[in-house]
Amino acid sequence: MKESFIFYRSFYEAIAGLDSRKRLKMYDSIAKLALEEEDNDDCTGECKRLFALIKPQILANTKRYEDGKKGAEYGKKGGRPKKKSIAEKTPMGFLQETPNVNENVNVNENVNVNLKEKEKEKNIQTQKKENDIFLNPTKSFFISEYEKIFSKKPFLSYSDCKRLTELASENKDFQTIIPIALKRLKNIEFADINFTPAASWLLKNNNFERVMNGEFETKKTELEKIKEKLGI
Repeated sequence: MKESFIFYRSFYEAIAGLDSRKRLKMYDSIAKLALEEEDNDDCTGECKRLFALIKPQILANTKRYEDGKKGAEYGKKGGRPKKKSIAEKTPMGFLQETPNVNENVNVNENVNVNLKEKEKEKNIQTQKKENDIFLNPTKSFFISEYEKIFSKKPFLSYSDCKRLTELASENKDFQTIIPIALKRLKNIEFADINFTPAASWLLKNNNFERVMNGEFETKKTELEKIKEKLGI
């Protein structure tokens, strides 16, 4: 049972304009509703209209009062049950491992390392493609001319391709001098008759320049050999 209730200034000002009988009726209706939760239906006319405006506030206060009582009762009983701790949830002998607080950090680090490795590999592949774009036209031309003269395809190592690139950059007339160099290479009179001139030999050291300078003895034609025998 309630022993008190809140009476607002707004209630007093609303009722103040009524005559004594109506004011008493309003005070009585408000007290019964607030203390006994009895709704007085005897109000009529102006009193009924004023009571309709005051009633919602009294009911709202009563609800707060009841909710407060429930909270106090829960408090006496110990309140809301506490959540069990990890130790209470885990049976003895089967304790869970302590969470690794660095797990997310390690995952992020691994992801970053993998991304860096992928980016590095991508850059390497891109560089290789760029090199191939530069080497391929030069390499293809050399192979084509070599096949015309020696009737076979040459084997070119990475260093051979690199040397071809250097020659192409150093000589504006690269496509003119390559056929000449290959023809001179084929016509060289090597001391070892079993030695077969190859592209790799031509592109090593400064052999290309020496061939173009005519530093090697060239093979003689049959006519030249006959003239030499005859002393002509």
